[in-house]
Amino acid sequence: FKVGVIIGFPFGEDTFRGMYSTMKECIRMGVDEATVVMPSLIINNETISNRMRMNSAEDCFITGYLTHSSFEIIDPFEYDWKLEKYKGWFSEAMWNGMSGGEERPSQLCYSNDEMRKEFTKNLIEILKDSSAPNMLLGIEDNYDWCTCEKCSALHDKYGTDSAIMIMFVNKVQADIDAWYKENLPEKESPTLVLFAYHVTVNPPAKFDDKINEWKPIDEEVVLNPKSAVYFCPISARYDIPFTANEISDVSQPYGQTLGWGAVAQNMYVWAYSLYMHHAPVTFNSIEVMQENYQFLLDNGVTMIQDQTDHYQKNINAGFSRLKAYLMAELQWDSSLNMKELIDDFCEAYFGPAGDTMKNLLKQEREWYAYVNAEVEHVTTIGFNIVDERDWSYNHLRGYMDMINK
Repeated sequence: FKVGVIIGFPFGEDTFRGMYSTMKECIRMGVDEATVVMPSLIINNETISNRMRMNSAEDCFITGYLTHSSFEIIDPFEYDWKLEKYKGWFSEAMWNGMSGGEERPSQLCYSNDEMRKEFTKNLIEILKDSSAPNMLLGIEDNYDWCTCEKCSALHDKYGTDSAIMIMFVNKVQADIDAWYKENLPEKESPTLVLFAYHVTVNPPAKFDDKINEWKPIDEEVVLNPKSAVYFCPISARYDIPFTANEISDVSQPYGQTLGWGAVAQNMYVWAYSLYMHHAPVTFNSIEVMQENYQFLLDNGVTMIQDQTDHYQKNINAGFSRLKAYLMAELQWDSSLNMKELIDDFCEAYFGPAGDTMKNLLKQEREWYAYVNAEVEHVTTIGFNIVDERDWSYNHLRGYMDMINK
């Protein structure tokens, strides 16, 4: 990959919500966002990144707009959604945000032309003094979407809300490019990045079984060649490779990847490697990591960000440092020998305990293979792994004996 990023995450839903609400209060009190340090969470570690030869997200994207940032550009409180003037700018559905705050609309209405013009104007103010090559246009973190007449008609026509986002991004990219050409001709306009996430994860593409290929539904949903898609297979299973799914299934990562490749010239991927609500438990993506990376690389993906748990300071899942090392090495060269990488890491990191820890890892991987096959366990980020069906006392006691040794 041209760009590889690993990001960390706090170790549970309550911490996640607490982090957002605490940061929000600090900012209200005038504390600069960059100085806020959350307990048990290292946002970024430059030394580790350099040693791993990994990019930080800030190297790749304009800072402050790295995920769900649409309301940073059109704030529903500043553009009061209750006023008739702005009512059509937002979705009808409401939510309380990730931190459980004041109720607000769930999403912007991306088919509203007046909202788009204001969005573009505000975006120019953000972009003109920025240097990063990409600007992520992140939808809010929920499964809602606008259900106005225009959005509903486009959804019915294309079968996915990503079609609306593509049309929106195409228009905004064209306007941004034109502004740069007129006002900053010496500077290249940034790539606007569509966030293919939740309701926009499925591409507006169709599978042609006669030639075994994906094609855009029509030319209206072909992404501007300057823009990029950031494909986030958040519901995927990570105990089986992406290619284990049917190639023609647009709801699974095999078909989704190829479908996005049919409508977008530039594709990035945000993969996942942790249990979102139980991050201290090992998320065994080791079995599919290399095959998935090779598949994505072979199909035009130029940047990958693999979300894991390894930046936590106080509590880590088992072998999280190993996974970070494997990610870093395989994102540089996906053809490396996985067994040799694991052996090298265990010897260097654990020293005299290397053989014991390799044996522990082997037993853990064998146990995950068993529960995946026999106990209806699936390795997805939202799976409830803290259940007695997945673990027995004697089994865990055996792990502890090995660790204590």
